[in-house]
Parts: sequence; structure tokens; C-alpha cells
Amino acid sequence: IEIDRILYLGLYRFAEYGNSKNFRRSKGNIADERKCLYLLLAFDKYVEKFNKENMSSNKAYDKKYSIHYDTKTWLKELLETLDENDAKYHEVEEYYNK
Repeated sequence: IEIDRILYLGLYRFAEYGNSKNFRRSKGNIADERKCLYLLLAFDKYVEKFNKENMSSNKAYDKKYSIHYDTKTWLKELLETLDENDAKYHEVEEYYNK
């Protein structure tokens, strides 16, 4: 439930503010930054659980733990927010392909 709640915050809670002038800055959008931060937090918790439970695939993880968000969908969203030169990008990509 904890990961699902974090995903909600990252994927939907701040999306409504994406076009609001109150949430814009000259170097980007606060909503996009928050989305990325929440998805990274969810990712770290997901990796911890994935490895602790010796999961073999995202499908196995989803079957056991996913409530509202399938892993491939939100990992893709996270990849789209990260720069390909970022070391974290490649770690996320590795889990996306499991």
C-alpha cells in the first residue's frame, strides 16, 4: 500500500498542477520535478521489496503486490522523466526490462 500511495502522488496528485502558473519556474515545472521525486522514491522501495522477496519479474511482483499501478507503466513514466545520462536511468531501465 505504501508504494501505491507514493505512485498516486507521483502520477496523479501533482499532474493537475502541471499547467498552473503558480507551479511554473523558469527552469522547469515543479509538478514534473515532484513527479520524478515521488517515482524515484517508489522505485527505491520497489527495488528493495523486489530483491528482498527474490522476485523474478515485474509480472510476478504485480501479481503479488500491485494494487492500482502495474510496474511497467509507472517505470516507463519514470524513465521518461529521467535523463539518459543519469546513472539512475540505467538502473530503472534494468528493472523495467525484467
